[in-house]
Amino acid sequence: MTSPSSTYQSKIYRSFKEIESNDFRTVIRFYEERAISISNLEFEEYFELLFCYTNATFEVGAYNKYIRLAEQIIEQSIDKNIQFFQGKDILCHCLFRKAAAHYNLNQLQQAGHLLQELIKIDPSHEDAAKLLKRIYYKSNIRFLKIIKASAIFVFLISTVIIVLEVLVVQNFFPLHQFTFQTIHTAFLIVGVLIYALGELYLRWKANKNVKTFVASAKQKKAF
Repeated sequence: MTSPSSTYQSKIYRSFKEIESNDFRTVIRFYEERAISISNLEFEEYFELLFCYTNATFEVGAYNKYIRLAEQIIEQSIDKNIQFFQGKDILCHCLFRKAAAHYNLNQLQQAGHLLQELIKIDPSHEDAAKLLKRIYYKSNIRFLKIIKASAIFVFLISTVIIVLEVLVVQNFFPLHQFTFQTIHTAFLIVGVLIYALGELYLRWKANKNVKTFVASAKQKKAF
């Protein structure tokens, strides 16, 4: 945590600085118990405490609360013309974490939109690109379900063939046992291929879409 530039430090601020930076629950409890007093501090102290509190809500998984607070951080940083704070680009930092919060809440459309906006601002943001790939992949959940259902269906056919082999072929048609073994092995291989190729296709498509979007953002940024 960075200290405000003013030489004066309020009692609340000094007490807050005594908290371990990774003790997120204590940070949250401290802020919420003194929210009114903190809002009356000088802006530099208030903003630092709000920034740390906001990040703490993300770290403990309070994603809905983080989304609301991050918007407040962005608005105030723009209003006060603050681009960097504690070594972070505030807008990029908050946009990415807002997107991650929406992702963790399974709100993929909102997360994807925020990541696209972030990449437009910073096309070299690798974490944003990685998360956007996950979203593109998960957004094809209907296709993924079809793949899984198809693979399971093929596995069931293979299971039926194995049962027939054990109960019928071995006892009454032993000469055809090898044929049945070959058939059920073939069905197993087909099932695995359906699932594997489907997964590979979805990941390839997600990777391709993100690469295309990032390349377009870099090109527009260059101009």
